[in-house]
Amino acid sequence: MTTLPHDRDIQERAFQFACRVVAVTEILIPRGGIAARIGYQLFDARTSLGANLEEASGAVSKREFIAKAGISLKEARESWFWLRLIAATMRSMPADVPAMRDESNELVSILTAILRNARSSPDRGLRAFCHHRAWRRATFCILPSAFYCRHSTFDRGPFSR
Repeated sequence: MTTLPHDRDIQERAFQFACRVVAVTEILIPRGGIAARIGYQLFDARTSLGANLEEASGAVSKREFIAKAGISLKEARESWFWLRLIAATMRSMPADVPAMRDESNELVSILTAILRNARSSPDRGLRAFCHHRAWRRATFCILPSAFYCRHSTFDRGPFSR
């Protein structure tokens, strides 16, 4: 098994989880009726979570990162709800649902911590942008918040207050 860089762990977990949701949705939709509607809702929420995490990792500002990560958190909570509903109401639910519900709960906790850390101070979270591969390639870049990036370290630039 290939190990991932630390900054890709949450995105890979969200992707793998979305793949599992696709499999469960394929079981629910042929049942028709309410099961199909719940399957579509779960599919929409879970795949949106992964897509927004990918957008967050490419964010150009801390504000954009927090916005996209916040959407991911909302989608994680929604998918947790749909998984709870499936577990509580369906007589013959797919076998993977309890494990998926636990994974969804873990993703909610991780995303909550990420957002709490990003919002905790003005400088917090900016360093994470520099650790992203695209930012490492940049020798010198200006972020909208007037912070400078020089090879994975942040210094306040001459235009900061």
